[in-house]
Amino acid sequence: MNRMDLLREISNAPGVSGFEDAVLEVARAFSPKGTDFQEDSVRNLYLRHPTLSRGDRPLVMLDAHTDEVGFMVQAVMPNGLLKIIPLGGWMDYTIPAHKVLVRNRRGRWVTGVVATKPPHFMTAAERSQPMTLDRMAVDVGAMNATEVAEIFQIGIGAPIVPDVRFEYNPDTGIMLGKGFDCRVGCACVIDLLHRLIESQLEVDVVGALAAQEEVGRRGATVTARTVRPDIAIVFEGCPADDNCAEPYMVQTALKKGPMLRHIDPGHDHKPALHPLHPGYRGGTRDSGSGKCQGRRLYQRRLHPSQPPRNSLCRDRYSRALRAYPPRPGRHERLRKQRPPGGRAGTSPQCRRDRGVLEATVANN
Repeated sequence: MNRMDLLREISNAPGVSGFEDAVLEVARAFSPKGTDFQEDSVRNLYLRHPTLSRGDRPLVMLDAHTDEVGFMVQAVMPNGLLKIIPLGGWMDYTIPAHKVLVRNRRGRWVTGVVATKPPHFMTAAERSQPMTLDRMAVDVGAMNATEVAEIFQIGIGAPIVPDVRFEYNPDTGIMLGKGFDCRVGCACVIDLLHRLIESQLEVDVVGALAAQEEVGRRGATVTARTVRPDIAIVFEGCPADDNCAEPYMVQTALKKGPMLRHIDPGHDHKPALHPLHPGYRGGTRDSGSGKCQGRRLYQRRLHPSQPPRNSLCRDRYSRALRAYPPRPGRHERLRKQRPPGGRAGTSPQCRRDRGVLEATVANN
C-alpha cells in the first residue's frame, strides 16, 4: 500500500457530515486484503481482520471519523444563488470567496463559489459589520432558480464541500489539503491494520471509522456502543498553535510529532494510560501472574453472577472475566468474616449496622 496515494485519495474524497460515501469507498479500497467490512445505518464502517479478531482477548478499538465540515443548500433564490447553512463548525470570516463543489441530483459535483455583496455597493454600516453566513450565498453560474433546477439539477438539501485538492511538497515534506481532520486519522487506522497483521499481539483490534463527528460525535456514540472495546485509541485532527502561542505553551507544532492529550472537553484520560507518565503500566508485565499490569484499568462494575443482559456484549463480558478476574466485592469480604456456622447478618459489620438501627428505633 502506498501511503501517499491513500492520503491523497482520502483527503480529496468529498464527504461532509451525513454524506461520507466516497470516503468509505477509499477506505475499503486501501484496507488489508481479507478485511471484513460492516456498516450500520449511520454509515459507520467497522474493519475487522481475521488475524486481529480472535475473540478471546481484550479488545482495542482504533477510532477516526470520516466526515468533514461543509455546507448544505437551504434554499434557492430567484436570482439563482444558493442560500446555505453550515455542517460543522466554521468561522464565518473564512468562508467568502471559497471555491466549492455542490452535489446535484445525479451525483455529479458542480463547481461554485461563495459570493457576498460587493464592497462597492455596501453602506458604511455594512462594511463595518463582520461578515456572517446569512449574508453569503453560493453562485454556480445560474441566471435564475429555473436553471438551478433544470440545468444544474441542484435542490434543497444538496451537500457542499470545499474544492481543495491534495498537494505534497517532497522538498519540505509538507502536505496541503482539506479534511485532514480527520482523514489523516482514517489513513492512520488503515495503515496500522496493515502493520499489525504481521505482529504478535495479546489483544484483538478493530478499526472504527465513524460518521457525523463534526455535527456532534453522532457516529462515535454508536461505534462505542456497538464495539464495546476495553480501550479505544482515538485519532483526531488537532489545531496547531506553534504560530500563535508562546514556545513554552505550544501543544501542537509542525514536524513535532503527534499530540497526546491528557484532557479534552469530553474526557479526562487516566494517567496510567499515558506512556510518559511515571505510573504507566500499559507495556509492563506482572512476573507473578504473567498478565499485563494494566488489568487494573479494566474493572467491571457488575458482579460475575450478573452478566450483561445485552447478548451482543455477554460473550465479551465472559472473556473479560477470564482475562481479568474481579476482586472480591463487599459481599465476599463480609462472608469471609462470618464465624463458623454463622448465618447471614452475623458478621461484625452487619451486627454493628443492626445495633445502630435498633438503637435508632428505640430512641424514636
